[in-house]
Amino acid sequence: MIKRRCAIKRLTVFFIIAVFTFAFAAEGLAQEQEQAKTIFSYKRELDLTNKQEEKLKKLIADFQKYLTDTRKELGQLQSELAGLMRTKASLWSIKTKIQKISQLQGEMAYTDIETARNVENVLTASQLAKWNRIQQDSRKTTAAQVQAAQQAQNTAATAKK
Repeated sequence: MIKRRCAIKRLTVFFIIAVFTFAFAAEGLAQEQEQAKTIFSYKRELDLTNKQEEKLKKLIADFQKYLTDTRKELGQLQSELAGLMRTKASLWSIKTKIQKISQLQGEMAYTDIETARNVENVLTASQLAKWNRIQQDSRKTTAAQVQAAQQAQNTAATAKK
């Protein structure tokens, strides 16, 4: 009887922690969605002209299309690599596939940097300074939210034990 009461109390505590953790995660998700802002969310603060906005939209649309296509290709290569691993293909075949994957990932990283630089070139010096401040503030907020979420998970995990 006493063991059963203890088990029920532990389950109740665990359930309460799980509910609060879920509520916290849902709140974090809502904040994350709210914070998923682009440069266009700051059009007024940056005082973007219509011409700048058009150029930026084209740059970003082109980059997003590139990412979509490249991620699809990357997924295919990773699937092929998994197949090679399953069938115990030659090491040379596996190495070649890994090199293709690595090359594609490098190209994606380079294209990301290239697009960021092209975006910077569309902005004036003062707009770029404002945009950099906005991004820094956003990163600080995101880092604080990640840290809070990790602490909540650690607390829930500790309470679970």
